[in-house]
Amino acid sequence: MKLFLRYLKPYKIPVIILIVFLGIQSICEIIIPTLLASMINKGILGGNQGLIINIGLKMLLVAVIAMACGLAASYFASRTATKLSAELREKVFFKVEEFSLHEIDKIGTSSLITRTTNDITQIQSFMTFLMKIGFFTPLMALSGVVMAIITGKSLALILVVAIPIMSIIIAFIIFKTTKYYKSMQKKIDAINRVLRENLIGIKVIRAFKRSQHEINRFDNVNDDYVQTSIHAQRLMGSLMPTVTVIMSLTTIAVMYFGGKMVYSGTMNVGNLVAYVQYITQILMSVMLISMIFIMYPRAAASAERISEVIDMELSVKNTDKPLTETKTKATVEFKNVSFAYPNAEEAVLKNISFKANPNETVAIIGSTGSGKSTIVNLIPRFYDVTEGEILIDDINIKEYGQNRLRGKIGFVPQKGILFSGTITENLCFGKQDATIDEIYHAAEVAQATQFNEQKDDKFDAFITQGGNNVSGGQKQRLAIARALIKKPEIYIFDDSFSALDYKTDVLLRKVLKEETVGATIIIVAQRVSSIMEADKIIVMDEGKIDDIGTHKELLTRCLVYQEIVASQFREGEMGA
Repeated sequence: MKLFLRYLKPYKIPVIILIVFLGIQSICEIIIPTLLASMINKGILGGNQGLIINIGLKMLLVAVIAMACGLAASYFASRTATKLSAELREKVFFKVEEFSLHEIDKIGTSSLITRTTNDITQIQSFMTFLMKIGFFTPLMALSGVVMAIITGKSLALILVVAIPIMSIIIAFIIFKTTKYYKSMQKKIDAINRVLRENLIGIKVIRAFKRSQHEINRFDNVNDDYVQTSIHAQRLMGSLMPTVTVIMSLTTIAVMYFGGKMVYSGTMNVGNLVAYVQYITQILMSVMLISMIFIMYPRAAASAERISEVIDMELSVKNTDKPLTETKTKATVEFKNVSFAYPNAEEAVLKNISFKANPNETVAIIGSTGSGKSTIVNLIPRFYDVTEGEILIDDINIKEYGQNRLRGKIGFVPQKGILFSGTITENLCFGKQDATIDEIYHAAEVAQATQFNEQKDDKFDAFITQGGNNVSGGQKQRLAIARALIKKPEIYIFDDSFSALDYKTDVLLRKVLKEETVGATIIIVAQRVSSIMEADKIIVMDEGKIDDIGTHKELLTRCLVYQEIVASQFREGEMGA
């Protein structure tokens, strides 16, 4: 419950107004049975027609006030819960934006989606019900108990028996179902993950005729969720009938003993009718509270998952006084850098040292899994190094503010990621105020103008989610153009030419060299032809630097490089 009070803390004023309205409503609900008792005792039994009309009008007025307060309370409850859920979504989204890849890997993409949607919806539903019912029912129960004791002290002993029994049953069922609801949210994550993988990999699934396998896989996680949900709902389903039976037995007991008291003359008929109303209100309050408890376990599990995201300690964060301005030379230096992924048995990178200077192209090549992409992911601090340090302009990158650091870098990822929107919107992603001339020039350098001009809307053509309506090579060229528009001090190309044909690759590298004068360029590549003109080539082998040199130097002395060249060229070509 502390979690929910924490979320409601910024909404003190609306909650106070809400409680005031609910307080007035609860008082009105108690006044009505009291007036009814007076009407029966003095009006109906006394035969006073004028008194009956007078009390009846008062009851009508009180009922209208209660209804108005109930509507006002519902408005404030719904409005507050909706604003709260919107704020939670913002907090989760903004927090995820600060996550390094380590935190994203730890929680999982599918789980983050579930938490931002399903979990926050669970919290919103619970909060709405809590504010409308959770604040109202205790007031109703308390005022009902007070009036019941005043009206008939001896009958109040029935409550001493009924309420503890109901409370024990409710507590037992809630305790048993809490673990099921926590498990259900995790199983929704699993459903989300399988569904997401199927949507992303639909082409591969159909190409390999694995549709039935994926259907069975989805059925397994879905059935797992269904079975857990059935266990939880079965327990919760037993709650309402049990509470109803206890309420009915309590009412019967009140009518039985109250009837005896009326017969003996120790209680008026009107007081008995009012007492039944008070008992009904008290038991209804307990039943409504039980409904809150029905919703609570699942909402609590969701709140814990949301809090886990919001309160997660960042592994990559700014220093207390981050640098925002530096003298720019764009020198990148690795000093004895080692890196291991969280929970990995051994380091992916071991003792990496090299330096990349302005007007210099440094290429990184090696077999799959040798750590090439990991090196370039460390420069923008997608992860932090395990040992050693990375320097830009002779300053440890941890001293920079993350925005300033990444502002220096134009990053083209291994997979050309595009966002839904126009081509222009995608190209201006790193520089929102880019002019038409800058957009056209960057596209021309990236060899992207030809296919853009073929589209009806040119640069205003729409790109679907993930860039699924353009080819792999077109994605890469647009991603390169996006980095060029930014005009950064350091360019990082993470195997960004792999989907280009050789002709486009050659043309692009030729104009790219002219376009990036004064900048530092780091290229990760699989193709030797893309990097053989680099000023410095770093050959990676099993997480270590095997050798550093030019293409010609490495051909004469580096066995690993010779093997890579031999695998891509026939004997006699390029001196191989």
